Amino acid sequence: MALRIAPSRRTVANSACAIADGGAIRSAPPVGRAATSDRGAASGLYLASYFFGGLIGSAVLGTLFDMFGWAACVGAVAAALIVAALLAVFLRTPMAPEGLAH
Repeated sequence: MALRIAPSRRTVANSACAIADGGAIRSAPPVGRAATSDRGAASGLYLASYFFGGLIGSAVLGTLFDMFGWAACVGAVAAALIVAALLAVFLRTPMAPEGLAH
């Protein structure tokens, strides 16, 4: 007897939300510390963007899964991670040297 797991769109969306929730709580404090003013607004904007991205990502991945299957979902997540890594490398703000910091 083989166990077959066929996740539904709701399962994929719930998993993405659970992952997003854990990451957002750990990631938000550095945003507040990095802001020079209006730290609460910066942190709130970050969290709102984070969860909105999770919502859109879940909807897109759920649709991909329904139309093309699990392999398409894995490919889309891999592509998104590659794009995110490239953005992190190329859009990084240079840090001021220690002697020049105010």
